Amino acid sequence: MFSINDYDDKGVLKPGTFLIIANLYVARFLLFGPLSLLAKFRGFSSGPSLDTSFLTDVSPFEMLSSIPATVVLFIMLARSPQSAAWMRRTWDRGRLVLLACLSVQIIIQVIRIATANDLSLSDIVTGTLNLFFVIYFSTAARPRSVFAMFPQPKSKNESTNP
Repeated sequence: MFSINDYDDKGVLKPGTFLIIANLYVARFLLFGPLSLLAKFRGFSSGPSLDTSFLTDVSPFEMLSSIPATVVLFIMLARSPQSAAWMRRTWDRGRLVLLACLSVQIIIQVIRIATANDLSLSDIVTGTLNLFFVIYFSTAARPRSVFAMFPQPKSKNESTNP
């Protein structure tokens, strides 16, 4: 099903670029802050000032919905045979965690649109992307296979070479 190049040297399926992008999309609300703080400057004023506008642009509920996806992203980038047990358990459920995050984000978006009684083009694009990624995480073989594999710790026989 997958090419030999899709596996790392430990025989574990690599996440692939699209799965990383999909995870970044789900974690976007929590990543807005650090990205805007990295910019450091706001406007063309005479002095530097931190851009903290993300705190008013994104609701706290949207930020909270991105925390589990950010944890999955961290595990995706840091997984190794020496990883802690909680990382392995979270990774096993990673696809479901991302689906749950997307579901919460869709609910938040629907509530926000319903209470504001205003539908913008960005809401349509975001809603379409959310539904696309729900379908991707639900049906695609790559996420299912990637989250089923985790680098195994070396056995005692492998670690002691004569």
